[in-house]
Amino acid sequence: MTDNLLALLPCKPDRATRNLEVPGIERISITMTGCPAGDATFAIAQAEAGSAAQAAMWLAAWKASTRAQWPDAQLTETVVTVAGADEASASRFTITRAAGKAARKAAVQSGSAEIVWFTNAVDATHVTVYQAMVLGKPSAADATSTFFEGVRLSARRSPA
Repeated sequence: MTDNLLALLPCKPDRATRNLEVPGIERISITMTGCPAGDATFAIAQAEAGSAAQAAMWLAAWKASTRAQWPDAQLTETVVTVAGADEASASRFTITRAAGKAARKAAVQSGSAEIVWFTNAVDATHVTVYQAMVLGKPSAADATSTFFEGVRLSARRSPA
């Protein structure tokens, strides 16, 4: 993860990089950090875009890809604030599905998810797109809110 993202995970995280296949745009390389805790998975993913326009396109495609993974779920999107993120870039999906419904992908077999997306522009050619996610049902009632309250960006970093 970039050196200016701060997040409190409730477990020791694993790290991986994968390519997100998004129809209609190039493959997006995503760095992920996450871990399971109880009956939930907590994760942060990020992708480095080359411009604000590219970041906006990726963000829209990433959201659409997520919606497609939950075809039978109720999805609510709200505007949220993430400390240090670009103004008006953050939104939160709340996804719920009735028990017993079949998932299209193994990764979304849980009945619920909370996902927050946001961006951070260092300059015109360095914009990071982030996704913070809790998939499943945490064992502690306040775990999801604690996780999202702990996600924030510190002072702007300089481009690599």
